[in-house]
Amino acid sequence: GTQSTFSGNGGDGFRFSSRERALVSIDVDDTLFDNNVGDGDGDGESDGDGFNLFREDASLILATLSNSSASGNGDDGIQFYAGGSDRFDPN
Repeated sequence: GTQSTFSGNGGDGFRFSSRERALVSIDVDDTLFDNNVGDGDGDGESDGDGFNLFREDASLILATLSNSSASGNGDDGIQFYAGGSDRFDPN
């Protein structure tokens, strides 16, 4: 198949945030995340990760990455953040 590309973005190549009690399913196949650079605002977010998933509260992200790669990004190739304090927190 044709490879999808997230390249040269000012921020993260792909960033998804989930909050409250959301349930999200993401399937990524045959995708390249490369040469993404930080947005330069210094807030610690969108610092040039290739692929970034962020979940908090009682949300849940189910993610599958297949035949994909990350290289040459300004920060992490792939980053997952999980935090929350809700009593239903799945972590």
